[in-house]
Amino acid sequence: SKVLPPFRVLSGHKSWVKGVAWDPEGMYLASISDDKRVIIWRALDDWSIEAEIVEPFTDVTDQTFFLRLSWSADGSILGLPN
Repeated sequence: SKVLPPFRVLSGHKSWVKGVAWDPEGMYLASISDDKRVIIWRALDDWSIEAEIVEPFTDVTDQTFFLRLSWSADGSILGLPN
């Protein structure tokens, strides 16, 4: 099998990225990391950061605090189990 080069390297997390999820319309990519942050990236523009979610997770002691993130069907809600 052929290994493709990275399309884009997104710099923003300070630890291992544990998962990613596309919004239903492909406009945003959300990533979760052991740095206890969720970053929402603008996929259609310059891949800049649209939002960072930190506050609900600052007191979590476990590094793998996320199981999986998921967008609602209409893309208005990003579910983050903890």
